[in-house]
Amino acid sequence: MERVINWIRQPEYTGENRCYPCTIVNTGIAFVLGGLAATVSLTLGGIILGLSFLAIYARGYLIPGTPQLTQTYFPDRVLR
Repeated sequence: MERVINWIRQPEYTGENRCYPCTIVNTGIAFVLGGLAATVSLTLGGIILGLSFLAIYARGYLIPGTPQLTQTYFPDRVLR
């Protein structure tokens, strides 16, 4: 599992470089996706939620381009 995480990891968006507003937005998206999938199957919802959190942990975001979008549209006081 660690090899997979290291393969998909993007250090420019994780660790000290993590964008916390991005993480919050992507976590919300993960809950929505997991909730929608759970209407079909609780197991599927759990899998989607788990994979989403893994992606956010390893990459720093779930939806590609989120770091650029938050830097563009969020106010500076939120980004600090």
